[in-house]
Amino acid sequence: MATIKDIHKTEEIFENCWYDAVHEIGEAASYAVDLKKIDYNEFIDKVNTNNNNFIRDFVFSFYSGTVYIFSNAFQQKVLNNFKAQMFEWSQKQKFSDPSEEDSPPDLITSRDWHLEDHGFGYSSTYDMIHFFRWNDDPVGAFELFNETYDLLHTINAVGSRKGGTDGEFNFGKVADRIEINRYPPMKGGIAFHSDPIDFTRFAFTVNLTQFGVDYKSGGFGVGLGKGKILQIDPLLEIGSMVGFLPKICHGVEIIDPHGPTDPNLPKSLAGRWYAALVTVNMEKTKNRPVTTPDLEYPTLREQINSFKH
Repeated sequence: MATIKDIHKTEEIFENCWYDAVHEIGEAASYAVDLKKIDYNEFIDKVNTNNNNFIRDFVFSFYSGTVYIFSNAFQQKVLNNFKAQMFEWSQKQKFSDPSEEDSPPDLITSRDWHLEDHGFGYSSTYDMIHFFRWNDDPVGAFELFNETYDLLHTINAVGSRKGGTDGEFNFGKVADRIEINRYPPMKGGIAFHSDPIDFTRFAFTVNLTQFGVDYKSGGFGVGLGKGKILQIDPLLEIGSMVGFLPKICHGVEIIDPHGPTDPNLPKSLAGRWYAALVTVNMEKTKNRPVTTPDLEYPTLREQINSFKH
């Protein structure tokens, strides 16, 4: 796998291009406008040239709504082994609520949240494992994704922020968090929503299951506006990676609403799996920007009801 060679210099170029995009384009896109596919190693090779025009075009494109698919980012065999090891570890853990500690432990949470029950937030039903760098990396998650985090930090210009464009951050409270998500058949999904451009300007997700094999309906997509959806999962293979601006409307449509694709698969293993590589602001502050639902798109219960009918 190719690596970023001169991280600091490249970060400065990304920071300058982001600054230019904010001031030349104005408000960042809320909906996807384009989809581009590029080989992961080819992309890193181009970034390593520190070609200002290439990096500028890339930053301006995702700021304006282009979603990227990075092919051949990981070998399928490596990810299958990782998934098996991670699943084995997870079976020995207990579900818990998100921790309020400053340096929380690795943990598993289960969410079954519905906007209509609470009057705020967004519908989401899934199981999630959180891995943090300060723990002992029990399944080698950070060992596997370290080089990709170098790229993520570079694109987000973690060490070269000019300040003033994203708000002020306490960099001691910024942390890497690997999120392994499982969406179970017949109910798992996330209603379409937009995440704030807080610390993360560009987000990565890694595909751990195969559309058409592990599940045949639903999955990740991006909003095009007016309720229209561009489905992404059918275009991915295990090992593909998706990158996009967090503000772009996105969600996970109900996985296999009519029942599991493979009824012989253990219930706890069935469904859609993916890894999100994120860098989060752990600081607990008032008036912090939050995720907002896109009401032009159906909630999870509305999706389920449409299949029942």
